[in-house]
Amino acid sequence: MGAEVTEFKVGDMVSVLAVPGCGGSECPECTNGVSQICETGEHYGIGQNGSFAPYIAVKGRAAISLPEGVSVAAGAVATDAVLTAYHAVVGRAQASQSDTILLYGLGGLGFNALQVLLDIGSTVIVVEKRQMVLDEAVKFGVKPENVVPAATSNVTEWIRQRGLTVDKVVDFVGTSESFRTSIDCGKFFPSLSQIMP
Repeated sequence: MGAEVTEFKVGDMVSVLAVPGCGGSECPECTNGVSQICETGEHYGIGQNGSFAPYIAVKGRAAISLPEGVSVAAGAVATDAVLTAYHAVVGRAQASQSDTILLYGLGGLGFNALQVLLDIGSTVIVVEKRQMVLDEAVKFGVKPENVVPAATSNVTEWIRQRGLTVDKVVDFVGTSESFRTSIDCGKFFPSLSQIMP
């Protein structure tokens, strides 16, 4: 334990932020709540030891105490896969209970985002190419009528045929297809096909 670390004691269970930022008072990223894109901070498990290393040394600002009842396994993923999804849903999309959200992709990030959206109370329409994953989304609480079938070739048309209005899109796929669908389904945008060939 470093001499300047006062908020932890030896034996405390912590999780580690992989990219905690530099913490500098003049850093535009760290002072604006986006320390994960700070260019000068540490990158544990990315550019420096971390992840599967048996021991690592981290800056105090990178450690987060695990609350009572949170398992080590849950704490290990919370600062990466869960926070990434949380920031997408809450920080960027600013999802609310009154929103209908098109969630594109149900991998690790997508399922974490799904849980956050369901907790908020948003209506979630899910798009995924694997039917078994879509079946799991229903078990998590997505209404069957809000599941775009895996074999659907035109998601935008599927949504329009049902008279659904998409308020926001959270895209964890990032392909030209998901991008096009995201814009075409947005209620504030004309069809992308009217804008570009």
